[in-house]
Amino acid sequence: MNLKMLNILLCVILANILGNCALGSSSQNGEDILENETLNFGPETLNELKSNPNFIAAYGNIPAFGSLEERKKWLDTLDLIYTEVNTEVNANEREMSKYFYPDGPIINYGFTNMGVLKVEVNKEIEKSFMDEIYQIFDSHASRIGVNEVPLVFFRGNVSELTELSDAADLNETENNTNQQTKSGSETSKEKPNSVPGFSFMYGLFGLYLVCRIRY
Repeated sequence: MNLKMLNILLCVILANILGNCALGSSSQNGEDILENETLNFGPETLNELKSNPNFIAAYGNIPAFGSLEERKKWLDTLDLIYTEVNTEVNANEREMSKYFYPDGPIINYGFTNMGVLKVEVNKEIEKSFMDEIYQIFDSHASRIGVNEVPLVFFRGNVSELTELSDAADLNETENNTNQQTKSGSETSKEKPNSVPGFSFMYGLFGLYLVCRIRY
């Protein structure tokens, strides 16, 4: 009876290890496929964004990329530019504060997984206004060696935002949203959890054979 139970136990352990190896490989491949499908932006992306019904105007250019890693680094660069623009220049005041609703037409800004900076406004705006906003982002980009940083203006709906008491609250909400996006991106860069190696699996299988031969 003891030998039979030992055989059953070893079989269960081996089956569990094989299943975990298969699931781990499948999960990692699925994540890689999703990541490749998501980060596929390039110079042609700006033309694709122009088909968006809420599109207003586009500035700058998206560079050409040769790999997924290059695209990830580009998003990190956009995040750095966003952070610089969003840094407080005075107590509780950011460089973009005066342009925010209700004092201005901007209701949101950040960067997207399409490889561009994005600004949303809640009403019609003049080209001179867009030039002024783009100059802010472009100046910060130039300081870190990025020329003609891509920025796209979109129409947005202020009613979709949570009611906020002032522009500073709106800035804080946008900052939190981007931090969560960045956090998720960082998580996807982590190495997947390791699964039991084949050497360990073969060791258990060898133990199983020894027990069979011995008894």
